Amino acid sequence: MEIRDARSDDLLSLVDLIIELEEGRDLPVVVTEEVLSRDLLSEGAVVHAIVAEDAGEVVGCAMWSLTYSSRTGRHRAYMSDLCVTRSRRGLGIGRALVAALAARCEQEGWERLEWRTLADNPAHRFYERLGAVPLDGRTTFVLTPGALAEGDGGGTGI
Repeated sequence: MEIRDARSDDLLSLVDLIIELEEGRDLPVVVTEEVLSRDLLSEGAVVHAIVAEDAGEVVGCAMWSLTYSSRTGRHRAYMSDLCVTRSRRGLGIGRALVAALAARCEQEGWERLEWRTLADNPAHRFYERLGAVPLDGRTTFVLTPGALAEGDGGGTGI
């Protein structure tokens, strides 16, 4: 098995992996090969992906982007997706993808690798076995386009 940066000939496999990851959830997958090409492969791309390839077949991927900590003055890698095709789970592919991305963090001098999961995600045990720890006391907020105009400002004075 080889872990490598995603290429243009991987895009259909990436879409398929994302669809498989999202199966059973209420939100449709609308990403396309064209969107991934634009976001992953164009000059100045801010989203990145590594893939696990076995015998010419893409069997997993990790998609990530950089964030920045103004407190430490260092970048962090934020893993938005870790996908391993269902038939290949439990074979160490997810571990290899996370290890490769963690190694890149170390090589580049980034502060850490982080990600979010749903509270009921059974992968929590897998992540903990890797040595990952949950950040307690954090709440994720989402502001969608148009929501700010619809809100009342909250009276915070900001």
